[in-house]
Amino acid sequence: MTNNKDIETMQPNYKFLTEIDQNKIQLILNTGFPEFQINKKLVIISTFYESPRYNAVVNAAKLNPDTQFIYLADVNNYDHVYPDNVTFFKYRHWYLPLMHVLNNINLSQIPNVKSKKIYKKFSSLSYFRRQFRAIVTLSLLKYAANDSIISWHNLTNDSRHDELIKSLKSDVSFNDLDWEVLNYKHIIDNYTVDKNYYKSNILDFLNPQYQNCLINFSNETDSFGLYWIDDIRYNRPGPFLTEKTWKPLISGNVLMSSGQPGTYDFLKNDYNIPINYSIDTSFDNVLGDFDRIRQIKNLIESLSTIKLSDLIDQNIDNCELIQNTILTPGYIDQFELFNQSQDIKILEKIEQIHSNT
Repeated sequence: MTNNKDIETMQPNYKFLTEIDQNKIQLILNTGFPEFQINKKLVIISTFYESPRYNAVVNAAKLNPDTQFIYLADVNNYDHVYPDNVTFFKYRHWYLPLMHVLNNINLSQIPNVKSKKIYKKFSSLSYFRRQFRAIVTLSLLKYAANDSIISWHNLTNDSRHDELIKSLKSDVSFNDLDWEVLNYKHIIDNYTVDKNYYKSNILDFLNPQYQNCLINFSNETDSFGLYWIDDIRYNRPGPFLTEKTWKPLISGNVLMSSGQPGTYDFLKNDYNIPINYSIDTSFDNVLGDFDRIRQIKNLIESLSTIKLSDLIDQNIDNCELIQNTILTPGYIDQFELFNQSQDIKILEKIEQIHSNT
């Protein structure tokens, strides 16, 4: 969920806009839901506050075959195919919540991970009901309830997610979980929907779920990987990441990715975050959602048997390295420079399109 103030104060520079004739180009920038009417022969679309609606771009391109589309998103495309009149450019967006922190917080206010008082293994925050969040919550309550800080607000904003949660009940791998507890709220704070905005959410990393726990489940907005219906099969573009993934990294937690597959590789390769936990993160490479979440459940069970002190000893140095890396002055400059290099390619593409029309 976003508001206009978020969009106005936390967005990429899009420096290429100063070099183009905007009267000739339809700009659909910084929107999470690109449902739009096409009115020009060249359209530039960029999404970063909500999970990229790449299928909406595909549908618009198919309905407007004489229009050229330029699509910007901070994800990997994998094997997803766009129509010939869509050109995709990777464009850095995810660094923006971190930039907001760096611009609004004195770094001395952020406790170094080795100075924190860690007395819980896990934390997991869930506001809206989601499939992955449900299994994480149930697994923590079964295997590590006393070693966890857990919230489950039990709110629904899309009935499809309830159906996805129900689909897991028939899987024998999850028969040992107490599904009844999902019908009740587990609230550790007074978080409400009016606070559900990037600019407020990113600044709550000083709460106990980050400062007093070692491992934080990101419970990302988007968790779906492989798409396979009938003869259509592809790896969904991603991973789409939000402030939910920045907060544990800023705080020096072990980030347990419970979002789209490929998150750790994306963090290492695209954001140069030196993740090297002792914990087995191979589950993140599993494309099938049921298989991946099954491995996450098994990992929770396994980690619940390891002493907290041992987990801290095995991971604290890497957590500190990650924290120091992303909080080092100048860290985000590389993403601004990347976007500037993409600006050149975008302008070249625009010139090519204009020359062919």
